[in-house]
Amino acid sequence: MSNSSDPGSDDLRIYPVILDGTFFVVKSVDNNGKTVLAKCNLCTVKTVISGSLAATGNFVLHLKRKHEDSIADYENRKKTQQPLIKKKKKELKEQTTNMSTSQSTLISVGFTKEVVKKQTKISNSDQLVLNFIVKGMHPLSTIEQPEFQQLVKGLNPAVNLVSRRKLGRQIADQFNIARSKLITKLQQIKYCCITTDAWTCKGMSRGFLGVTVHWIESDLTRYSGVLACRRFKGTHSYDRIGELLSEILNSYTIQLKQITRAVTDNGSNFVKAFAQYSTIEPEDTDYSAEEDISSEQENYEDLEFEDVGEILDNNEATSS
Repeated sequence: MSNSSDPGSDDLRIYPVILDGTFFVVKSVDNNGKTVLAKCNLCTVKTVISGSLAATGNFVLHLKRKHEDSIADYENRKKTQQPLIKKKKKELKEQTTNMSTSQSTLISVGFTKEVVKKQTKISNSDQLVLNFIVKGMHPLSTIEQPEFQQLVKGLNPAVNLVSRRKLGRQIADQFNIARSKLITKLQQIKYCCITTDAWTCKGMSRGFLGVTVHWIESDLTRYSGVLACRRFKGTHSYDRIGELLSEILNSYTIQLKQITRAVTDNGSNFVKAFAQYSTIEPEDTDYSAEEDISSEQENYEDLEFEDVGEILDNNEATSS
């Protein structure tokens, strides 16, 4: 079942002013409003911006950067429409209060059964092959190589080797399970640190953006998770870095107020991206809330930079 939906006539969501169709048209909504893709109505060339229903800063920032003459119209609409939106939300909340508990129970039970079914469906031999392919980062075509098949059959002639297509489905299922567990864990932690970097493969043909997350539990045990190794097409400019990074964090329900540090290199594109997109979300993540966006000036006074090399050198000196 997909977590993505295309808004239609039966869409019951109440969108904030910036996404009501005047300036942006919502194309898809993922993860219960955590990730929203919306097309700008004012751009002559098709432009899709990513954000969320609770944090609409990316959309407002695009309006300020590309359509500054529309800001006054947006502010006026926000003043007039905001009370109506709050009233609609209150009415909708009253209508769904009695149904929410039973629906949540049914969804929870259904999801648990689905996960258990997928976890018990795979055989031990298939799981061993899957672990070999994934952890060794081997291509799926490995299982079609005669030498690999001879190896498996030589170790256990009774094994029916999984097909390439089935193995692909099993990997996708286990990825979704692992991702759901990580999202649940990230929703429970108060603070975390992220690392991110962008690079281009040899020959300058393919670009990627990698993001990891790290946190410490109450027993001081340190944990890490990989959020993305996402294909990054086009120029690695600060605005595209910020938009892609925001999309990745939103997909894992990570809020800016949870992030205490972000580790990356000191490239000007990353420095400016963090300066522009580091606005802290309000405590009340009401869908009708609108974020205040900082000015376009390159003012990095609010960012704190630390020399990681110096920290590591001090730690080594202390330990020795």
